[in-house]
Amino acid sequence: MPVRTARLAAGIAAAGGGEHIAYTCPPGRTAIVKDVRVASPAGANSRAVVFLLSGPARPAIYDQPLGLNQTAVVSGFIVLEPGDQLRLFPFDFELQYWISGAELEGLAP
Repeated sequence: MPVRTARLAAGIAAAGGGEHIAYTCPPGRTAIVKDVRVASPAGANSRAVVFLLSGPARPAIYDQPLGLNQTAVVSGFIVLEPGDQLRLFPFDFELQYWISGAELEGLAP
């Protein structure tokens, strides 16, 4: 069966709410994240941080200001194991996000 990419998560992370869990890799699966898009719907200058949470590791994959009507795009393949998370931290305004990729049966070697 061919692997197709799909939307893994979409939503809004509220400003001032601290860290927002955007996506968690489900048990028994390996997720391949292809694309993460983040925008400020208020159309105002903001700052977005997108990072991974895998055990004690918390690497940032995006940490930049967002200008007026700007969408941040993180492209490239990120492999997540069961329980790994993509999280957002909105600073000044809420952030809309869209995450696409694929979930595969089983665990990556």
